[in-house]
Amino acid sequence: MTIAHERTIKRLAAKFAPSDRYANFGHFLESITVHGIRGIVGLAVEFKFPVSVISGPNGSGKSTIAHAALCVQKQEIEGRKTFNLNHFFLQSNIDQNLIELNASIYSLFTWDEEPSPRYSRLYRNIDRWRGYEKRIDKGIVYIGLLVYLPKVERRDLSVNARTRLRPGTRTPIEDGARLHINRILGLNATAIDIQNLRDSSRQIDVFCVSRGGSTAYSESNMGLGEGRVIKMVTEIEAAPPKSMIVIDEPEIALHEGAQAKLAHYLADAADRLGHQFILTSHSHALIGELPSEALIYIERRGNRVVSVEGATYREAKALLSSSNTENMIWVEDPVSKAILENLLRRIDPSLLKSTKVCVVEGGASAIRAAMKSLQKLGIVRTAVLDADQKESDELGIICLPGSHSPEEEIFASAAVIQLLQDEYALSEESLDVIKLSKNSHSWFYDIAEECAELIDNITHKSITTYVKAIPDGALAEFAQKLRVQLSKTEN
Repeated sequence: MTIAHERTIKRLAAKFAPSDRYANFGHFLESITVHGIRGIVGLAVEFKFPVSVISGPNGSGKSTIAHAALCVQKQEIEGRKTFNLNHFFLQSNIDQNLIELNASIYSLFTWDEEPSPRYSRLYRNIDRWRGYEKRIDKGIVYIGLLVYLPKVERRDLSVNARTRLRPGTRTPIEDGARLHINRILGLNATAIDIQNLRDSSRQIDVFCVSRGGSTAYSESNMGLGEGRVIKMVTEIEAAPPKSMIVIDEPEIALHEGAQAKLAHYLADAADRLGHQFILTSHSHALIGELPSEALIYIERRGNRVVSVEGATYREAKALLSSSNTENMIWVEDPVSKAILENLLRRIDPSLLKSTKVCVVEGGASAIRAAMKSLQKLGIVRTAVLDADQKESDELGIICLPGSHSPEEEIFASAAVIQLLQDEYALSEESLDVIKLSKNSHSWFYDIAEECAELIDNITHKSITTYVKAIPDGALAEFAQKLRVQLSKTEN
């Protein structure tokens, strides 16, 4: 995070205090509970920050929550439609039983006239939804997946009739919006205009970008990422203050740097304009620029969908990776990963083939936090931490053999010391000097430099030698604990 972005996040958190929430954000949607739609039963989601990100595996229900949020308020922006549940949740001859007879959506809003929030309810009655008449007014902007398609794919009037269309009025977008677009995309656009094109009976508006000099182009020569950001920012800046803006996967077609800058912009827009943002996203780059309060992780577990709110970026990254492989073991770093893979090979080679060892960014603390979140979801996973950490049978955490960090264990091994002496003439005294460094993570680099060897070779030889020399008793004890924990993940 940049210093300016950190300050924005702190301001937003202060503005979001319960006593100031209505003044800064109006009728803020604080929570929504969805029941009986697309297999979701009583899923309650709280929005704890002005910019909220719903994340989780594909098919978990992210869009269901976001689209439901669009329908619990009445549109107050002139010329825009109010969304009803039938816009998003469709039943047909091939889509049956996706909406139960007792389906309902409860929502909780910040309210101005009462000290406590106000509830509203939409509910299914026979074949139609009821409760629409009690919805509150709010500016609503929906930026869906198809809000922008490149002209060459859409093949609309501006492409099909391009030789017959005449330029009409050309309206520049506001400088503020242009500067935001430039920052997100790294452009140097000197002007971004809305150009009207028309023939005798039809007309269409297109974006045009000028980069100074003779470099100018319209949407017909614009990529998806650029066009979508221009459309997104202009929609957000034009919305009335304190609107609710729902965006499906804002990271589409953007590189990671632009995704992070987009997160900065959304936080800034919430700060300046009082908007509430609800996003669906898989983007680690975007999530990582927002506080833990912003993240809502959901996952479909059997016949139910469950949520974890307030996960950190690193926890979310681990949780998202956990959905991909049942037989997964989390470790702290690449050295731990190499040790465990060699241990699995020695214990039972078939274990190595059936198990994925995954490094979790953030180390032991991130793993423990993620394991707690998984526990709330009813998901059982296995983590193997370094030997200097504490085991937890409750969380499914065991430790590598030994009692010290991996580097300390490896370079205290008589077999490894002998290896370095025999192959590289590295004396035990020289090794002890290197080990005086308090940063044990640097030992592999220092030893490789002293031995004039590639670090990958030193790492591989040292780890394989160390694992082979672990006593049978210690190996058997570790293998038993690992098998017990892995058996829990299979149940």
